Amino acid sequence: EIYHDSSHSYIEDSGTGELRLKSNLIRFQGTNGEPLAVFEQDSATALYFDNSIKLNTNALGVRFIGHLRGIDNEKIQLGASQDLELFHDGSNSHIKNATGHLIFKSDNFQFKDKESGDEMVKMLHDGAVELYFDNSKKFETQTNGARIYDSLGIGADSTSGALLNLRTPDGSSGNNTTKKG
Repeated sequence: EIYHDSSHSYIEDSGTGELRLKSNLIRFQGTNGEPLAVFEQDSATALYFDNSIKLNTNALGVRFIGHLRGIDNEKIQLGASQDLELFHDGSNSHIKNATGHLIFKSDNFQFKDKESGDEMVKMLHDGAVELYFDNSKKFETQTNGARIYDSLGIGADSTSGALLNLRTPDGSSGNNTTKKG
């Protein structure tokens, strides 16, 4: 049935079975002519917002343009059993892996402070692993071992008196040992 009820127009399938529209190209347009959705046989399907494609299918799968958003506790789930989850719980962000190992692949990794970009950790391909405190390098691995910048406290918190504190006069590598107590 096609009808108008003095407020709205309708195309209604009130019988049995399905309502099927057959065409090699179907376009839904707003009254101003802007596209709302396009369905093209053997090609892309596109959904629009304000005359701009936001989601479309293609030969590789699905592409979104802009931001993909979810509210707290909505998850991106991947894997046959949804073994990998990415979500925000309102307070913290989570990457949760329930099967096997969570493997990150890159030639270099950097962890930085979200505000100012201060260095926290660097892991460099065929190179050092570097640890930072307040954007100042404190430890790094090297070909022949490791290097500690400033001092190494062993035991209690080094600011309140370490059992053993190794320190060079200039903060560089060396064998100067100072016992604290």
